[in-house]
Amino acid sequence: MAHLLLDHGARIDCVSAAKRETPLHFALRLNNAVLVDALLSHGASLFAQDTRGYTPLHAAVIARHAIPATEAHSGQVAYAVVTKRATFSSENTGFSVELERNAEEEQDDARVGKSGVLVALQDGNAASAVTICDRKNRSPVHFEARYRNLELLRALLQAAGPTAAKLAVDQPDDLGRTPLHYAVNSAAVNAEASFTIERLLLDHGANGNMADAFGSLPLHLALLKVNLDLFKNHLDNAEDGESDCENKKRQSLQLRRIPSERSDPVETVSNLVADPDVDIMAQDSMGHTPLHLAAATGAFVCVSTLLTALGDSDAQKKAMAMQNINGFTPLGLAVLHKRLTVIMTLLRSGSEVDGKLRMEFSSAASRDAAPKENSGMQRTRTLKLRSYFYHAVSHGLTGVCHMLLSAKFSRRQAIEDAIRYGQLQLANNLLGVLQAGGDGGLETLKQTNVKGETLLHSLAKSHQIGFNALAQKFAWVLIGAGVCVETRDRKGNIALHYAAKRGNTLFMDFLHHQRGGQGSENHVNKRGETPLLFTLKQIHRAGGLAEDAMLATFCYFMEHPLFSIDDNVVDV
Repeated sequence: MAHLLLDHGARIDCVSAAKRETPLHFALRLNNAVLVDALLSHGASLFAQDTRGYTPLHAAVIARHAIPATEAHSGQVAYAVVTKRATFSSENTGFSVELERNAEEEQDDARVGKSGVLVALQDGNAASAVTICDRKNRSPVHFEARYRNLELLRALLQAAGPTAAKLAVDQPDDLGRTPLHYAVNSAAVNAEASFTIERLLLDHGANGNMADAFGSLPLHLALLKVNLDLFKNHLDNAEDGESDCENKKRQSLQLRRIPSERSDPVETVSNLVADPDVDIMAQDSMGHTPLHLAAATGAFVCVSTLLTALGDSDAQKKAMAMQNINGFTPLGLAVLHKRLTVIMTLLRSGSEVDGKLRMEFSSAASRDAAPKENSGMQRTRTLKLRSYFYHAVSHGLTGVCHMLLSAKFSRRQAIEDAIRYGQLQLANNLLGVLQAGGDGGLETLKQTNVKGETLLHSLAKSHQIGFNALAQKFAWVLIGAGVCVETRDRKGNIALHYAAKRGNTLFMDFLHHQRGGQGSENHVNKRGETPLLFTLKQIHRAGGLAEDAMLATFCYFMEHPLFSIDDNVVDV
């Protein structure tokens, strides 16, 4: 029918109304070899593009048509088939021996009428058609690398020829992603992944160091996949300006969530880093190196592979110390996402343990800050820096706690973190090594943190710890070690300020009893606030006492027989 229509003058260049597709688009989408051959012989163009910029070859590739696999040296050996005859006589042995039909001949027959793609690739214009890109600058090679169809990808590159194939494998799309990006992004994330597609692209000259618009090398995408269609309109508005474009990049990368399940694409990663020119420490727009992503996703074999590929210990330490834009090192991300084996691997490799995690906390805002139509408390979110040990304690990761301490994490900081999270028994347990003279002994307890706070401050600030027998025992150890109750932090607050804020009257009695504690009820901080005034102001701030507890604390200060409140104090 097609031949009849064409022979009687049917237009070969007609297009559909909606997408402006030519008959050749439809023929190749159907993979109809007879129709493709008829259209090409009557002048149909492999260069025709529809409204999306798709050529007929794009249509064939996107339809995910497969072609028969061709093994190396296939059909070169004629193998014999020995068959036993039903009957035999003196004239024969009872067996027949015949040569198998040439495999190449069978494949040629199988292709006739079945593979329109191969017919199209034999056309004289196929070499140029392979490199034509759509509206998003994607050639058929991009799509075939994404779909990981080895035989058709090989056929496309062979049809293009060496020079055009080299251009095709390094052609960046609108987001700077080459076919190699597409291939590794579609690869499996386990040890069973195949590297055949990537190897074919590399053998044709693909550059493993090309970064996309988000700074990601193929090595980044091997470790953390992206949705290739999610950002298709990302760069459409060029008039937005460079700064806005950079903001869009970062916002888009925020959507690259770390999956909860562990992955370890060691086959893909080990093959990519085998190229000595690949920049293993390249950072994407979020500051992630491949080591960051391997640590975050729990790919502990990939972590070891990347560290080994870096070579000397100085390069390894530099990679382990690199921070993303949130200040996280690879170890920080491993701790954040609770990747225990990765944590152990990085600690054994000498990663620093004193890093911080920027963590989000929620608290109730004051009633005064809430909208009038909302009588309840609002929830406010704040970012705070916390140590690796704190994160481990807060998630019950006892093994990680021990690993960090074995890697020389500060025992004094570990005690503070345990107190801060309300784990007073753990804090007491951690004292054992210090009491035995290890890790600097009890003198370590006199140290302050970066805010100038002693462990008495930490104990007073904890809203989870009262002043039971265990807390009293711990407080007496601190006093015995020489921790002073009158020590000010950088805000000028003594421990009594924070104990008052928590309404911890028993602890306030303890502090007032110690040397340097007498008269501390009138001690003023840098804002001129006594502990009582400091506490009263909390009613307008997040984390303040409830009204009954506030009233009880006020009465405690005003009626305490050992206190002499200066009620003429005026803050700054």
